[in-house]
Amino acid sequence: MLSAYVAERWKLLLDERQRVLRQPHPEAIHDLRVASRRLRAVLDQLRLFQEAKVGGRVTRSIRRLTRRLGGIRDHDEALQYFSGLGFSGLEPLCNRLQRRREREVADLLHWLAKPSIDDAGRHVAVAIRGLANSSDTSAEQALALLAERSLQLYLPIANLAPRVVLPEHDDDRHALRIALKKWRYFNELLGRVTGADTAVLLEQLRSYQTVLGRLNDLAVFEALCARAELAEELDDAVRQQIARQRQELDADFLRLLAQQPLHYTLLL
Repeated sequence: MLSAYVAERWKLLLDERQRVLRQPHPEAIHDLRVASRRLRAVLDQLRLFQEAKVGGRVTRSIRRLTRRLGGIRDHDEALQYFSGLGFSGLEPLCNRLQRRREREVADLLHWLAKPSIDDAGRHVAVAIRGLANSSDTSAEQALALLAERSLQLYLPIANLAPRVVLPEHDDDRHALRIALKKWRYFNELLGRVTGADTAVLLEQLRSYQTVLGRLNDLAVFEALCARAELAEELDDAVRQQIARQRQELDADFLRLLAQQPLHYTLLL
């Protein structure tokens, strides 16, 4: 079952890669980025099984892809946000972001056309065959390894949760968002491999990720404004808008913590 899940995630990455090569619009960029992150998550879990290890070269290649896509995605989100504000005077900033996006997309398309992804695919195929044909790990051992990994992924969440109540702890909130994402992807895999019903847990983690992701976006937008050297009146208007939205999201986040507190759940 795990080998089939790895193969499915790899095929999805290749499909989304072709979609971006055909037309690198924001939705395609986003979907390829998500596919790359999910693939990285499942490849990371393969390290639990000695016979199915994937070389560091493969994981580094996928990580580089995720980072390239992340930069473009940030530009897409910023363009949508600033354009949607309707403030006169933001056109130069949006034009700069658009030109930067075009350069980064051109670099991405050149990189995606290289054979490095196909080379990585051969290594992944070897890992899939090794996992499918393995007799070294029993079903009971595999479940024990997955249970241990689940706890390892949750521990950062437990450590960060008490520190994220205060809004000035931006770094801790960012770290929590990443930790929740890793645990969510792991539980997606766990549900597929064991047949456990992880729907409620996954929905809770998505809710946290959505709020924390929007807070992180606002921090990125504010940094872009600082570098853009906007006219004072325009800069104040944009920052006030960001502050209002951050206040609303802070309230949503605190409500989520109160109504759906994070706790360890293992579904096998």
